[in-house]
Amino acid sequence: MGFLSGCNEHSEFARLKWSAYDMQIKQKLLRLVNPDDSAIHTG
Repeated sequence: MGFLSGCNEHSEFARLKWSAYDMQIKQKLLRLVNPDDSAIHTG
């Protein structure tokens, strides 16, 4: 996770990196649970 590390963890850029990482993990887990539905549903 070297790309997620940084000296200023409270910056907007760091928040965006973690948000993208979180979304990718959720998509991968959702595909494992329900391979027919690969979209993340928010609500």
